[in-house]
Amino acid sequence: MRIKINGLLSENELGAIVRSGADEIGIFVGQLFRSSLFILPSTAARLVHLMPPGITPVLETHLSDNAEVLDLIKRSGIYTVNLHCWTPDEVLKLRDKLPHYAKIILTCHLEAVNRPLQLLDPIYSAIDAVSLNCTYPEPDSAVSQAGYPNWDGAAAVLRQIPIPCYLTGGICRENVAVGIASVKPYGIEADGEILRENSELDVKGCREFVDGARSAAITAGV
Repeated sequence: MRIKINGLLSENELGAIVRSGADEIGIFVGQLFRSSLFILPSTAARLVHLMPPGITPVLETHLSDNAEVLDLIKRSGIYTVNLHCWTPDEVLKLRDKLPHYAKIILTCHLEAVNRPLQLLDPIYSAIDAVSLNCTYPEPDSAVSQAGYPNWDGAAAVLRQIPIPCYLTGGICRENVAVGIASVKPYGIEADGEILRENSELDVKGCREFVDGARSAAITAGV
């Protein structure tokens, strides 16, 4: 089970995530829609340089144009990228330009309007994983509200995806065990906003999220 905490903003927060025992850290760069979690590519590069071995940084971005995404990758030094606002054509172009060791993850939503899951069918060979958002709407959709995670819907979709799948969207320390037991994903993602106290990642909250996810994964056999 891969455990990822999203929304790194500072050196202090890096320390909190490292001490939590998470496997991956999501860093938001390249913003198009409202969010408080985005930082500059130069800041991302500095934080990545400070990461200890064994932790994978993931570039989270709203950008979809392959040239713009490639520029962010080069400037940040992060070669695992999670595209939140993607199109199949741009994904294929990006894959052709990336080195063989780079990874592409695509965020999909249960209630997808602009990027239905069927768009993945011809491009599975070009991507490495899917991040399945089980509650929040797409960044560029007209939907304004998000509800409690839809575990049953996520489990049904997961069975249709032939590559590793992360589960994200409204997942916190209180419900992470239920999500893992219900869906049994390859990886789980914590929302960086949910884990914040006074606008900063909470050390105790990060650790409790990771510990809860590890324990649930062992029980679920994933």
